[in-house]
Amino acid sequence: MSRSRWVSLFAAGLLALTACSDATTPSGPSPASVIPPAKITLSGVVSATGRDPLNALVLTTEDGSRITLLVSAETSALGALAGAGVDVRGRWDGDQSFVVDEFIVREVGGTPVLDGILVEQLFSDLGDDPVIGYVLRLRDGSAASLIDPSPELLTHIGARMWVRLDDAGEARDFGIIDSY
Repeated sequence: MSRSRWVSLFAAGLLALTACSDATTPSGPSPASVIPPAKITLSGVVSATGRDPLNALVLTTEDGSRITLLVSAETSALGALAGAGVDVRGRWDGDQSFVVDEFIVREVGGTPVLDGILVEQLFSDLGDDPVIGYVLRLRDGSAASLIDPSPELLTHIGARMWVRLDDAGEARDFGIIDSY
């Protein structure tokens, strides 16, 4: 019998012995098959329940459920938004708290607002001269033009903010979420 045939038979026998072995292997999924938990979105009003708003945030949902929120450095600005209506996106952790990966401010003082970053934008008018305008780059990537923004609002170009628009599209109220 050839040497390669012996090696093949030896390998097949070794494989059979290993398959029949009573040895135990660690149970559970292999690292390649672990699927991260799905991110979900919850909506409600955020409130602080203690002295340190980063460690004691609660989201009260429409049905009255109170959910403890866990924030990171990237979402710590949520702590300054007590009373705001928000959507939080993240996942449940092991002790029924919700780990916030990102959030969007939807309403302040009971009225709808936009959440985005204030940017300057050049617009072309009908003539040859460009016109500088201002838009709020929203969290979903779209933009909302701001008509006649106040000088105070314009001091915050580049900041993430919420803006309340009136029916004519003018910014009537705003608050800084994160100044970057």
